[in-house]
Amino acid sequence: QLPTFLDFVDVIKRQRVAPFIGAGVSLPAGYPSWGNALENLAKQMGGDVPAKIKYDLDNYCYLAVAEILYQHNEYLFKNFVQTEFRLKAAQEEDKPVFPPVVDLLPQLSKSCVVTTNFDRLIEKKFELVSGKPLSGYMYGKQEQNGFVNQLLKGEQCLMKLHGDSEQAQSYVFTESQYKDAYGDAEIDFTKQLPRSLRQIYISYSLVFIGCSLEQDRTLELFKSVMDQGHFEIPWHYAFLPDCEPASKAEKMGRLLSMNIKPIWYKTIEHDHSMLINLLLLAVDVANKKFSLGSS
Repeated sequence: QLPTFLDFVDVIKRQRVAPFIGAGVSLPAGYPSWGNALENLAKQMGGDVPAKIKYDLDNYCYLAVAEILYQHNEYLFKNFVQTEFRLKAAQEEDKPVFPPVVDLLPQLSKSCVVTTNFDRLIEKKFELVSGKPLSGYMYGKQEQNGFVNQLLKGEQCLMKLHGDSEQAQSYVFTESQYKDAYGDAEIDFTKQLPRSLRQIYISYSLVFIGCSLEQDRTLELFKSVMDQGHFEIPWHYAFLPDCEPASKAEKMGRLLSMNIKPIWYKTIEHDHSMLINLLLLAVDVANKKFSLGSS
């Protein structure tokens, strides 16, 4: 995998990398995965709700599950998100405030970060490093926060695809909210969220971290942009835990069709420390602290 890894190092050197941060990154700080969060919320709602969502939950149909829960009790849904994904105190549950990947983000990217997470770990980290709040951010469908201007100028900005935990009107998490944000039958690039995400996809090299990269609306958008053939698309990268050969080949083929190159790493009993080591190594090689062969 050395050639792919060195290509990734090169985009860090050129400051053209945009980290795409998934739910897996926030787990070490005590935040739940999407599946666990939805399951816990269903249990809170009680009655026949857990049984009603079981099939969709087992088949990773999280949008459908979120839609059922939202329609069942909108107020409980919003309260759950606001309380479950608030910024946790350092001493809570003996968890770190910032997981290792979030700690690394300011070294990886000086421009754009994208996340599917509701929590505020990324904003807080960049604020601590720079001494001031992010001036360009986009929470879900919100359009008024200077995101696109900062993105086009190459300045630090953050896109939260699902919205922000503290702003319920920004949520893009249920099936109906997705249709509103992205379009109904097809992706509508006149809408702010798809248009901004497309701009990142054609302008930067995304690196997916803590994402399962199973089929979802975001990947549908990238595939749509590829298939239209209107733009030159840079290579993107994804750090993924190694898996058995058949599913690995299928996933690799699917990702390569969207110009995403996987970088596989070994895990032992859900230990993702090799991912952190690879990211640290990439940063060090980009900063010429180490050399890897032809780099």
